[in-house]
Amino acid sequence: MKKKNLSVFGIGPIYVVTITFLTLVAILIDFFKILDLKVFNFFAMIFVCFGFAFVIIGIFIWIKATVVSKISVNVKNNKLVTDGIYGVVRNPIYSAFMFLNWGVLLILKNILIFVLIPLYWLLLTLFVKNTEEVWLRNLYGKEYDNYCKNVNRCIPFRFKKKV
Repeated sequence: MKKKNLSVFGIGPIYVVTITFLTLVAILIDFFKILDLKVFNFFAMIFVCFGFAFVIIGIFIWIKATVVSKISVNVKNNKLVTDGIYGVVRNPIYSAFMFLNWGVLLILKNILIFVLIPLYWLLLTLFVKNTEEVWLRNLYGKEYDNYCKNVNRCIPFRFKKKV
């Protein structure tokens, strides 16, 4: 029986458009001083430094996930990619956009980041858990379950133990 192909885009466009829209709203709120909720000056430079670091991390993850791993080719060929950046985070493309938007929010130095940063993580978790993870589990079964036990969904670090 031939495996059914997954979409190359998955739920990505919905997630990326949603968080980018929310980030643009935060930028407009900041620009028009609708809510002037800046962090204390002492922390401002720390926020900006972390913001630029997150933007760089997001770009790095995106390049590794799309260009280096050639994910669109692997998806079209029904290959479950578990090495490279996919060996560190299961959804690196979405994580890349999450980090990019987190970076922009940190650079703004507006305390709205304390609401939006966890919201972006929550949206990614809910979107992926209820769509792509179901599709991948149906397509790859035990192989995907073992992959999930070893690799985090959103944050590119190995917090999980190898089973």
